[in-house]
Amino acid sequence: MNTLLKKILFGAVLIIAGLGIWGWFQIHQSKAVAYQFAGQLQGVNGNDLSIEGDYVYEANSKGVPEKRTATAVVDKDTKIIKVSIFLPSSQELKASGGRYNADALKREATTGSIDDLKKIAQSISVRAKGNIYGKSKFTITEVTYIIPVYPK
Repeated sequence: MNTLLKKILFGAVLIIAGLGIWGWFQIHQSKAVAYQFAGQLQGVNGNDLSIEGDYVYEANSKGVPEKRTATAVVDKDTKIIKVSIFLPSSQELKASGGRYNADALKREATTGSIDDLKKIAQSISVRAKGNIYGKSKFTITEVTYIIPVYPK
């Protein structure tokens, strides 16, 4: 009887250990990974950018999309990129029946600034070096914002 009890206990320990290892792998495999955050710029306070949007999840990441507000911190090494999109003229719109392919529009990337962000930026995307998922404040390595350029 003593031998049977030892075998049952040994089997139970193996099952519990196996479930623990399986659970650990499940938790670490399903962790969301995001290095970017994109949305609408809500305000600029010094070097802090308040953005309402969501994380841009990496491939095979398990993040849940939802609107949230985050603070992106610009430091001395942050690259600021302003992308100008040149919109079609009224003649071009008339010729195309009022439609255009946004991906085909001319774009020009130049160095931007925080002052520019304060004045004109609305749509913004930021990138960080590490995983920012779940963080409400993080330091960024790059910020990209888009401004429309209307025809004259």
